[in-house]
Amino acid sequence: NINLEKKNFFHFKKLLLKIKTKPKILLSSSGSVYGPTLKFKTFEETSKINIRKINLYKNYKKKYSINKLFLEKEFKKLSKKGFKVSIARCFTFYGINILKYNYAISNIINSLKNGKSIKLIDKSLVVRSYLHEEDMAKWLYKISEFPKNKCEIFNVGSDENIELVNFSKQLSKKYKTKVLFYNKRAKNKDIYLPNINKAKKLLKLKITKKIKNNIHSIIKH
Repeated sequence: NINLEKKNFFHFKKLLLKIKTKPKILLSSSGSVYGPTLKFKTFEETSKINIRKINLYKNYKKKYSINKLFLEKEFKKLSKKGFKVSIARCFTFYGINILKYNYAISNIINSLKNGKSIKLIDKSLVVRSYLHEEDMAKWLYKISEFPKNKCEIFNVGSDENIELVNFSKQLSKKYKTKVLFYNKRAKNKDIYLPNINKAKKLLKLKITKKIKNNIHSIIKH
């Protein structure tokens, strides 16, 4: 599973090309290469990648997305040299092992676990879908076993969409806490949703743990 910074890639490539038996390669990329969108639509693997859209990101996310796009292009080149490469464009995830990371869903769950108010600082209308970490692991393993001579790309994520403020309000009622947020009449939208039909049809992958049914077990864990 290769997740490299651009500055380290060419050294890695030299080492890789020296290997006599070419290994299967899974590149961990990101759905952020599609760029931001203001529409309620899902990104497909065949969607056109536009660097101008990626440049609409700011700071770390812009640099991160450009680096992922660079690596995708380089590993596609490796696939033409006989390496069996597949690319996983990962979206958003949740689970026990993800709680330590500073993601919105982790902050929501940690707040509820600790009996604190949920704080949502984004002023946009945020829509996400979250794949459980166990499903993510199964999906990545299946994708890593798939590679053929053609470099296949798969979106990795869930098709169970949630709007974070409304979702947080529902949870706050159950756990008797408050939701502090700023987007009461948000004009801006932050929508990040994958189309996972390809993974479902070609690899027969499934979502076994939907967040609306499974989040309570994580909070109580």
